[in-house]
Amino acid sequence: MVPVHDRDRLAVVTEMSHTLVTKANEVNELAGPGRGVTVIKVSGDDRVIAFLCTSSKQAAIPLETTKGRKLELSTFRQEPVGRGGRGHQMVKRDKLKEPPLPPVFVALPEEEKK
Repeated sequence: MVPVHDRDRLAVVTEMSHTLVTKANEVNELAGPGRGVTVIKVSGDDRVIAFLCTSSKQAAIPLETTKGRKLELSTFRQEPVGRGGRGHQMVKRDKLKEPPLPPVFVALPEEEKK
């Protein structure tokens, strides 16, 4: 579990180029067993290929279409919307390749000493 702050934003990208940026604190934590929380609705032939949760204004997901066009999704260049929708479509008549990102490691801040 990673703590989420009020300024953190979550960006999700699907293969069919749908993107959704929302405030991370809108995604509820489940207290018990469950099926999870829907962040973005995807159709049967679509799938999520990348996501990013950050408070950094410089962080972005590098993307490339199957035709070779380079794109980038920044969590702070798009206005956040409520989760659970289909999001915005970045490109029409093309799909996105899965980005070759290295694994991300999160360093948790030490708890404040009282």
